[in-house]
Formats: sequence, C-alpha cells, structure tokens
Amino acid sequence: MLFVCVLYTANDESLCLCPVPQQQTFVVRRGAAAEQQQQQDDPLAAAALAAAAAYPAVDMQQLMQQHQQQQQLLQLPLQLQQQQQQQEEEEQQQLQQQQQQEEQKQRNKRKTETAAATTAAAAAAAAAPSKKAKKNNQQRQQQQQQQQQQQQQQQQQEEEEIKTAAAEAATAAAAAATAAAAATAAAAETAAAATAAAAETAAAATAAAAATAAGELVTFCF
Repeated sequence: MLFVCVLYTANDESLCLCPVPQQQTFVVRRGAAAEQQQQQDDPLAAAALAAAAAYPAVDMQQLMQQHQQQQQLLQLPLQLQQQQQQQEEEEQQQLQQQQQQEEQKQRNKRKTETAAATTAAAAAAAAAPSKKAKKNNQQRQQQQQQQQQQQQQQQQQEEEEIKTAAAEAATAAAAAATAAAAATAAAAETAAAATAAAAETAAAATAAAAATAAGELVTFCF
C-alpha cells in the first residue's frame, strides 16, 4: 500500500514524501530545491528532507506503473473470481432453463396423456351405449326371426290343416257321392222291381179280368 505524507514548511510550501519501503527510499515532491528548504526554520521539514536526501531518487512515473501493475495483479484474482462467478451463474441459469424446459415437457406430456385418457374414456363411454344398442338390435332381430319362424310354422300348420280338412271333405264328398250313387242305384232297382211287379200285377189283373170275362176260374200264385 502506498502512503503519501504531506508536510508544510515555514513559508507554507508543501513537501510530499511518498515512502517506498521495498526500495528503501522516498518519492519527494516539492516546489523548491532541497537545499533551500533545509535552510528554513521548520525543523521537521528539514529532518524529513535530510532523511529523504539519504535515499536515492525514484522515478515517480515508473513507480506509478509498478503500482498499477500491482493493482492489476491484485485485481486479477478478483476478475477471475467474478468471471468464474459469472460463469457459474450462467451455468446455473442454463441448468434452470433446462429444468424448466424439462418440467414443461413433462407437463405437456401429462396433459397429452390426460387428454388421450379423456378421449379414450369418452370413446369407451360412447361405445358402451352403441354396444348395448347393437346387442338390443341383435336381440330384436332374433326375436323377429323367431316370430317369423313361428308365424311360418303356424301358417304351414294351418295350410296343412286346411289341406287335411279339404282332403277329408273331398273324401267325405266322395263317400257321399258313392252313397248317393248306391242309393240312386238301389232306388232305380227298387223302382224297376216295383215297375216290374206293377206290370206283372197289371198283366195278372188284365188276365184275371179276361178270365172272369170268359167265365174261367184261374188261380194265380204270387
């Protein structure tokens, strides 16, 4: 560290002493020559000038350059630390951004999965009534088919019964016709027999009448 000592002489002239312990010297800044200031009545200034005169002269510009270099060297770790801290902060920000992006991806993924599950549930819910309706339609179709089969069977049975009744009626009609024919034949035979008998009776009566008229007794056997 650099210390600057400002001394004032008796005639109000300033004397700046900058000690440099490493080099064992002083940097002297004054407005007058050392011999003139030593002749003043200020003993402190004279002692300081005497002490300063014992040290070799130092280039102030070179000293300032060295001081600046030292300051830069002292500031270099701080700059490195700041750069490292800035780099760590940037890495931390990048890590946070990556984490945020990953969290956003996870949220989007969960949203997508939730939407897919909701869609699947809605589809399943919509498909359930469809399946039930399809099952009901199948049952109705089966019932209709069964009813149609029953109706067809009943119709066939009725047709068979009608055919059977018609056949029976035809058979009965045929039997009645046969009986009527037989009755007609029997009636015809009876009528023929009656006609023949009547003819025979008439012939016999005629013969009897003729015999009676002739005075002959004729006996007829029937």
